[in-house]
Amino acid sequence: MKRKDKLVKADSYMGRKLGLTEDRVVSPDWTYSTGHAIGARRGYVFFGLYEEGVTEEAYRNAYGTDIPQQLVPDLKNGDAVYVDLDGDGLILEEYDQIYSEITDNPKYVFSLNFDFRYKNFDFIYVVDGADQVNRILQGPYRNPFGESHRSALMQWVYDNSWSEDNPSGHLPRLTFTNEKQNRANSDLWYQDARYIRLKNLRLAIR
Repeated sequence: MKRKDKLVKADSYMGRKLGLTEDRVVSPDWTYSTGHAIGARRGYVFFGLYEEGVTEEAYRNAYGTDIPQQLVPDLKNGDAVYVDLDGDGLILEEYDQIYSEITDNPKYVFSLNFDFRYKNFDFIYVVDGADQVNRILQGPYRNPFGESHRSALMQWVYDNSWSEDNPSGHLPRLTFTNEKQNRANSDLWYQDARYIRLKNLRLAIR
């Protein structure tokens, strides 16, 4: 379904991507699934974890405007903060989610075969890899206590979640009250899955 044209602020995230020099009403093409890779994911753009008095200034420095109204009215330290794509001051699923061009399917795959022979010795190995590919964390990573809040907490999630004792954690704080904010689809949950590996190695004596 086609969405209504949208006023986009020139200094907003999308305004900069579109190269706008002034506020302009545009068709919100970034909200449509057409033209993207198969399996492209749609989500908010993660700005950072909230820190009272610091995030407001950082956002203002980045986009020239106050931090937008998030999905919940009362952010706490360690909650996820998302970018207002069009600059209207509100985080809305309809207009503030964007498709990622990197999916589960690698854009590039490669293989390197090396064959070295000297007298009676053979040394052969095969290396392969993939680039521009990611995975999205789901299940117990984003919903650590389960739908009924009875699941055991994974150690990795505990170790990497923000808390007053772990302010360097890169995952949002563990909370029941602001789950809507911290569990939302966003690039926060995209994990780089590119790799290079030794697939085969052989050393032979003839």
